Amino acid sequence: MPIDTSGNDGSGSASELLRKRVERVVVHADRIEIVKAATDDMPGDDEGESRTIVVRAKIAHRNRAVVLDDGRTGPDPVLLKALGRAHEWRTWLEQGEAHSFQELASKAGVTPGYVHKVLPLAFLAPGLTRELLDGRRRLHGGLMARLNRGIPADWDLQLTSF
Repeated sequence: MPIDTSGNDGSGSASELLRKRVERVVVHADRIEIVKAATDDMPGDDEGESRTIVVRAKIAHRNRAVVLDDGRTGPDPVLLKALGRAHEWRTWLEQGEAHSFQELASKAGVTPGYVHKVLPLAFLAPGLTRELLDGRRRLHGGLMARLNRGIPADWDLQLTSF
């Protein structure tokens, strides 16, 4: 049953209506249980229908904050692969195993243009990299769209542009 959130239905505010419809909410480590109120005056309530709604979720601690994690967040696998490649290529450059985009591309089996676009990921701000790996920050529009716009060298600018 849809709830009128305008509060203009004559029965009070949306929060009052919600309080009438929900008996209690119980948060567990792996789920949230919402128990509907047992009332005779609520339309659409079937006696055969369960009064408890279970939502699978977990409580996670991130940077000392408690967040509700419904399991839908996570790192983008395409971004994970690109970050891994970028860091590997950076290591190759630092250890002298490759000396140019062409050598990196030849060794990795990709095009020099791809190396040129992906390698800057190895120089992201550490906090930004951590957020991308944790899935707390997502790239809107996809990885290649972000890489085509370029990545600023300044870490503060990176945090505002991602």
